[in-house]
Amino acid sequence: MQNVSEAQVQEKIKILKEHHIPLTTTRLVLLRFISSHRGHYSAEDIYQLLKEEYPSLSIATVYNNMSLFASLGIVQELRIERDKVIYDTYTKAHDHFLCLKCGKIYDIEIKNRKLPEQIDGHSVHYAHTYYFGICKECKEA
Repeated sequence: MQNVSEAQVQEKIKILKEHHIPLTTTRLVLLRFISSHRGHYSAEDIYQLLKEEYPSLSIATVYNNMSLFASLGIVQELRIERDKVIYDTYTKAHDHFLCLKCGKIYDIEIKNRKLPEQIDGHSVHYAHTYYFGICKECKEA
């Protein structure tokens, strides 16, 4: 694994404890992965990256725990493609761009974006926007 920030792992463990969710060995492995890999991963991607080092890991366990982590805000769950769930390990507010040619997902930072507090009487908590097009690498190729 890449460089793991123990402080980041501890922040995520704290979230589990606050929700009275037991810290299992598998959850710790996944939290360490999330803390050391910034990017966009499907459950299958994570399973493939970890299965050699952790042969007892099952794909179902990865799916279930990543879904749990998304519900707790430990990762962002993206549904940028209709039938595929992607987990983003970067949880600060940002948008995403999907290249229609290569399929790569890019983080998009919008500077000085100000969300309205309300829209038509609805209370706004956050917004997430997906952009679709051709990335600069594919345009240059």
